[in-house]
Amino acid sequence: MSLHSIINQRHATAHLSPKGASVDFNIPLSGVGLSLHTDGGVLGTLAGAVSDTEPVATKEAETMSTGRALIQIGYGLLSTVSMVASAYHGYKRNDVPGGSPIGWALGWGALGSLFPVITPVVAIAQGYAEPEKQK
Repeated sequence: MSLHSIINQRHATAHLSPKGASVDFNIPLSGVGLSLHTDGGVLGTLAGAVSDTEPVATKEAETMSTGRALIQIGYGLLSTVSMVASAYHGYKRNDVPGGSPIGWALGWGALGSLFPVITPVVAIAQGYAEPEKQK
């Protein structure tokens, strides 16, 4: 594989500056990396590294990481929606004359974010966004 084809396939990066230059090669799926650095002079230092781990480039690994990412996105969306809905419930439920519903809204919002399934169920059981009945 020529240097030109390595750079075209984005397996190498080059950095040029007035103080020197560096070229980093990373050969995918082989665990081999190579760096060449100069400090402005003609001669440079050559450093190589070989990883002792086997590369993981299987379709199963890609599918697992994609599935994990989708689960994280779904949980994040569920948590955000639960936080907003729970904060609204906490504000409306405790919005009584002379009271301060902001603290309740923050508390319910925090619980809705931490427990995105349980908190909305409790809010619905209390009567979603209905003011608390005075005794």
